[in-house]
Parts: sequence; C-alpha cells; structure tokens
Amino acid sequence: MGKIDELIKQLCPKGVENIRLGDYCNILNGFAFKSKQYVPEGVRVIRISDVQDGYISSSDKKFYPKTFLEETDKYNLYNGDLVMSLTGNCGRVAFIKHCMLPAALNQRVACLRSKKGLDIKYLFYILFNKEFQKAAMQSANGAGQKNLSTTWLSSYTLPLPSLAVQKKIVEILDTFTGMISNLQKELEQRQKQFEYYCENLVGSAKGEVKTLGEIGRMERGTGLQKSDFRDTGVPCIHYGQIHTYYNTVATETKSFCSEELAKKLRKAKPGDLLIATTSEDVEACCKATVWLGEGEVAYSGDSFKFSHNQNPKYIAYLFKTEAFSKQKRLCATGAKVVRVSGAAMEKFKFSFPSLDKQQEIVDKLDTFEALISNIKQEIELRQKQYEYYREKLLTFE
Repeated sequence: MGKIDELIKQLCPKGVENIRLGDYCNILNGFAFKSKQYVPEGVRVIRISDVQDGYISSSDKKFYPKTFLEETDKYNLYNGDLVMSLTGNCGRVAFIKHCMLPAALNQRVACLRSKKGLDIKYLFYILFNKEFQKAAMQSANGAGQKNLSTTWLSSYTLPLPSLAVQKKIVEILDTFTGMISNLQKELEQRQKQFEYYCENLVGSAKGEVKTLGEIGRMERGTGLQKSDFRDTGVPCIHYGQIHTYYNTVATETKSFCSEELAKKLRKAKPGDLLIATTSEDVEACCKATVWLGEGEVAYSGDSFKFSHNQNPKYIAYLFKTEAFSKQKRLCATGAKVVRVSGAAMEKFKFSFPSLDKQQEIVDKLDTFEALISNIKQEIELRQKQYEYYREKLLTFE
C-alpha cells in the first residue's frame, strides 16, 4: 500500500480524478444472431448466459457459420476483449481468451475496449465487484427481466490514476486472483480424485447384495418451513439446506425451531441419513447428509430420514456413487420439480461389504474430504484478502 500511495503522490499530485467510462472506452453492442442458424462448429456466439462472474462459461456453446466473419468484422471479438451482460444478471464481466476464438458478440452483450490512458485489466477490477453489479441492477429497466443501457454504462464514473498506478494495482490484485485460480484448479483435481476413489471403493465394493429396505427404513419428514426458523431452540434441518449448506456430515445445525413445533415434527437420530428428495433436476435430487450431532434433530417435508444398521458415513458416500445415481434416474418423477419417493429408494440394490471393510473405506475417503475442505477454506480466506485489498487499492481516499 505504501508504494501505491507514493506513486499516487508522485504521478497524481492533484489526486485521482473521476472520469466517465465512455470517454476512455469504446462500448460496442452485439448482433441479433438467429438461433435457427446455429451450426455444430464455427464462430462461437458469446451470449448473455455465457458471461458469468469473471469468466466465460464453457457449457452449452453455440456457433454460427464461419462465413459470418467474411461478411462483417463489426461484431467479431478478439483476445483480451472485455464483455459485459446487459440483460438479466446485468453487469457481469469477463475476458475473451484466445482459446474461445473465433467468436462474435451477441445482442444484449457489450464489448468494452479501452482507449489510451485506461488499462483494460484495471477496468476489469473496477467492474468485477458486487457494488458495481448492484448499481447496474438498480439502474436497469424492466419489471421482469432487467435491461441495462449502454448510455448508463457510458456515463458511469470511475477513479482513473496514471497508467503506472493502474498497472501496479493490477499487479497486486493479479497476485491474489492467481493464487485463487491455482487453488480452484487444485480443488477440481482433488474432487475428481475423490469421485474416482468413491466409485472404486464404494460403487464397486464386494459383499452381500441387499436392498436399502432390507438394511433400514425410510421415513418422510413433516411440516417444517423456513418461516419457522429461530435463532435458538430445537435443532432442525430443512431439505433446502441439505442442497445448499450441508456436506457429507452434519454435527450441528444452521437453524432451530420452537419446542412446541418440534413436538409435531419427525426426528432423526445420530447415524441417520437425511435425504433431500425434491430438486429442480435429477442430478441434485437425493443429495444427502448424515446426522452425527448430539441428540435428535427435526427435519422437514420433501426430505426423508434413512435409519439403518450400516456404517453411517459409508451410506452417505454410497449416495454419491454412479451405482446410486443410475437407480435414482430410473424412478425419478416430474419435469420442473423432480422427486424420488422413499418407497422407490428402499428397492435400490447394492453390494454391502462387512462393517470393518466399510470403516476402512470411510477412513480413506475421509482423507480426501478433509483435503477438499482445507482447500475450500483456503480459497475463502484468499478471496477475503483479495476483496480487502481491492477495496483499499481502488477507493483512493
């Protein structure tokens, strides 16, 4: 921070001025590509849905014939171009990379190309934050789907120090984003390792073949709503929290409910598996967590408790295997809301090794889960550091 302060005093003796984005940046609008003319390969069309928080999504790519490049270069994108979503989640920004080319700009996506005096990476760090996205959403028009105008974007003001200061700020922030990127790559590798060993150790385990109904019993939850949550009281778990908050094991709860309500709710005991049996897609349906906290925990409707006589964590890992997913997909019902019944799950068949073998497998998988958990904590820490320094470096107060 000291070097930045010194640079500002030296190169910006009158302080840092605020400028209009449009005065230092060309803002280009996209073309209305016709989806019926998409082809299997060619020029990649960068759409609103492709622009995520800081990156371009690699899923569901769409392409246009390469002859489009020959017709006009007005909408062609180049390595290092900064693009922004103008509809829906307005204000998301990401860079175009060489591996994405050839690419073209779709309608309701803007391309920002800096002029002399504005470092494009510095601009990215100015725009890639919650405060800018909040301002963009508040300024967007539309009752349902929000639309951000390039006129507002052009008039948006931002602090502009000298290029030397901009580059120094980028250098510091790049250090943090680089560390986060490396940790995310390591996390992805560890998760793939976990999935591999989970399939090989649990999904392919040898033992006595039984149905889930033969080793335990499913029981559906009742009546707990999010509006019932309290800061203190009886521990409770809502099915939505199994999707968003809990991992393989839960030892304490995020939420509580009143003792009066708890008397009416079904409870899970330590070792029981809690399963979220409703979701928007079949892959997320039946996400499960094993309760290993002290005493009983109340649980909601749209979830099932599975009480059994096996190793609790082994059963939790079993629910992560392809052997489980394959049977789940066969009995899932619903289109917009996918459900799997407890009666259907009780018919799922698996090979169960001895309890000693189950514990041996659990110990190995726990090692991978601990590594994954540590990396996630490190990413969270580095992200907080990045946000702290970003605010300090770009406030100029």
